[in-house]
Amino acid sequence: MNTICLNKKFSTAFYGILLLTQVSIVCLGCSSSADNNYYTSGQTSRSFTDSAFDYEQLKIDKTFHVVHPDFPSCSFIIDFLSGSRMLIQGKEYKYKIEVGRIVILNPNDEDSMISYLEVSSDNADNPEYISVEHMFPSRNDAEESGLWIGPLPSSMPYTFKAKWYRTTVAVGSSPNDIALASTEKGDYLYVTNSSGNTVSVIQTPDNKVVGTIPVGIDPYRLAVSQDGSHVYVTNSWDNTVSVIQTSSNTVVKTIRVGRAPNGIAVASRGEYVMVANTNDASISIIETTNHTVVGTIPLNKNTLSYVEVFFSVPPGGAEYTVLAVENDCGVLIKEPDMSSPICQANPVSGNCPTKCPSTMGRIEMAFSKVMPDADGFWRSDFLNHKFKTRAYTLLLVENFSEIEGFDLDKDDNGILDYQEVSGMEPPWDNIVDEVSVHDTIDQGGVYTNVVLPVVFREGYWEYQPGSYSRIPNGKDTNTKDDWVANNDFCSWLSPSYDDPGTIHLSDIPQPGRAFNSPGEPNAWSGLIEALPAPMDHPVINEFMISRREYTPLGMAAPKELFPDEENYFYVSTEENILLKIQISDYTIVEKIPAGDGRVDIAILPDRDLYIASILSNSVSVIQDGVVLKEINIGFGIKDIISSSDGRYVFVTNSMADQVAVIRTSDSTVTGFIPLDIDVVGIAVPLEGNFFYISNEAMNKVSVVTYTDLSGCE
Repeated sequence: MNTICLNKKFSTAFYGILLLTQVSIVCLGCSSSADNNYYTSGQTSRSFTDSAFDYEQLKIDKTFHVVHPDFPSCSFIIDFLSGSRMLIQGKEYKYKIEVGRIVILNPNDEDSMISYLEVSSDNADNPEYISVEHMFPSRNDAEESGLWIGPLPSSMPYTFKAKWYRTTVAVGSSPNDIALASTEKGDYLYVTNSSGNTVSVIQTPDNKVVGTIPVGIDPYRLAVSQDGSHVYVTNSWDNTVSVIQTSSNTVVKTIRVGRAPNGIAVASRGEYVMVANTNDASISIIETTNHTVVGTIPLNKNTLSYVEVFFSVPPGGAEYTVLAVENDCGVLIKEPDMSSPICQANPVSGNCPTKCPSTMGRIEMAFSKVMPDADGFWRSDFLNHKFKTRAYTLLLVENFSEIEGFDLDKDDNGILDYQEVSGMEPPWDNIVDEVSVHDTIDQGGVYTNVVLPVVFREGYWEYQPGSYSRIPNGKDTNTKDDWVANNDFCSWLSPSYDDPGTIHLSDIPQPGRAFNSPGEPNAWSGLIEALPAPMDHPVINEFMISRREYTPLGMAAPKELFPDEENYFYVSTEENILLKIQISDYTIVEKIPAGDGRVDIAILPDRDLYIASILSNSVSVIQDGVVLKEINIGFGIKDIISSSDGRYVFVTNSMADQVAVIRTSDSTVTGFIPLDIDVVGIAVPLEGNFFYISNEAMNKVSVVTYTDLSGCE
């Protein structure tokens, strides 16, 4: 069922006690006058085009959203039940057919009539809605029926016309996020179908699917441009953003961003789109004029990334170089092969062949003149965000003869060119040591025999591809058994990433992990290992390719800025910190402890924040950077949004199959609306006392009403 009025498994008594949705929406605008009977005969109304209304043999099992064009905030749901019964505002009525009308009987006296509903003769032949005239014999009947919308006149006739719209529409497979776009052609809902790799387009308020748009793999979140001309879709499994032009409902560009794009938001002035790349710990900034990435905000820029080499014996006459080779060619980063005619016709179709990116096999960094210090160690510069992906091959070579940026695999097939071309020599004399690291989620390619996967820990993937140490220093059996994963915080700059001259060991070792710092002997399980017997060559001893400070998840930006307010956005993180980032210089200007687990953000017009937290099953209310209140919602939080005026916040709860309604004036839950199973996304119109819900398990979008008396006064 679609609304609280529709869930047949609840009794009428239960409907009466639910606070928000059970308040009568009858609006009294004028003084009372004597009640008079009012009834005129009319022609038999035209039938609903799919025979839902067949007045010769009425068989109605439908649900409609009843809207008065002049009073959209007084709309309600009417549910036709079996046995000539209907449910209106939580109250059940019997009805019958008389002279082409639906005649609603008085529940206190079923021999009398309380209202007549007639499909108007001016109704257009539209299968998605019908135009109905509501007629009442008396003022008292209009007040008590639950069918009156708007102010009552002082005298008869007590009639008005309303449109009845369908409340559900079938979409694609596993609908997820949902957003409303006000375009030059009208208002449309865009729905990501995560399992179908499509976006459904629904015309509102008719609730009619008018288009299905192929996008990338696993479309997740949506954002709409300020003028409604474009819709942006994060495709979480192919690391792209699809740009949909709403005038044609076609993908006009596919933008490659970071790994696992998650949240997305349009800046308040509309000039940028921000994308949270969860697995890359970064934010991509897309310019909306030409839809290109113009900047990347790293959220791990303060981490201590480096490569270390250990010499157990003094070096010989060779010159050593460490090469960082991009070797990632997993399914998550493959891109359309535009040399294929199939891709040229439709690059986002499922038939378009893909290829590895042109960066595969390229030497991202070359560290020359690798020489030991007095203790036998060499360490690279602190690299911060210079490692751009999560899969690298590190080579320690003798006498390198090329330059940084040289492509070792020009055909991007995962094999170094000199290994497959007869007579081709590598740009070095000898590979002294080698190791590859790649994330097992992506199954990226490698260029060496020794491969270290990303560690799986406590049910979560560690999205850091590096952070390994040789145990003990110099052990070299040419297998992954030489290596131990580092502590999550195995080494850092002290005390708060602001003193690059101070390096020290972690003081919280983890069992089975290394806890090292560059330039010091590798430690394991709390013990400092003795240096091994001298080896006849240097080895890559330890490296940290990336460690995130923050892992971005949800994203939000205010719809409008206050005068003189800087352009900014909020991003929620897996580290339970809400970041406020200034767009002008990409700086973090505020950090708010809030949320637990994957969270979403609702920004009210007055700048109060409501943060929905999955793991804590609650909503945090934040004002001026301070958490004022925690509101328990229950298991299965999926999405959060505020009404356009900011007076209500709605939270979907997929496990409880309901939507929580929060009144923002006092941050109080005023009711829970029971719905169909597995509710996920939610969108609200600019006006009206209703919202749209995506049902992931049922592949549909539904209309849900809530009572808002202020809109009827």
